[in-house]
Amino acid sequence: MDIHGVITGLAGAWNDGDARRWAEHFTDDVTFVDEIGAVRQGRDAMADAHQHWFATLYRDSTVTIEVSEQRELAPGVTLAYLEAVITMPSPHPGTMRTAHTAVVTGGQITAYHSSIRPDVEGKDLSEVVSVSAGQR
Repeated sequence: MDIHGVITGLAGAWNDGDARRWAEHFTDDVTFVDEIGAVRQGRDAMADAHQHWFATLYRDSTVTIEVSEQRELAPGVTLAYLEAVITMPSPHPGTMRTAHTAVVTGGQITAYHSSIRPDVEGKDLSEVVSVSAGQR
């Protein structure tokens, strides 16, 4: 499965709130870094975290995911940069933009780093950092 097949599967699993199906797109030994920097090891940890999030923070949310860039690092190993938009209904309706880096091998993700993406277009890094620091 190529990266487009993987992200189609991820989006479908997310939109159904199915953490086990979400985790099937990752290797058994995946390393996952979430939006706040917590590191989790393994497919089961990925599934458990998403099960919790689908029941709480991301309950009834939907996601769209797009490949913004990809490159082959070696035969059968792809580095992909992904952008996603998560739409949340309640209790805090709105959207959240996220950026992801994924290493895909054998049709599964083996390393995944997720970040919340503030509106940074056209801004200098110092402006983004000072605004983010002021929001704490």
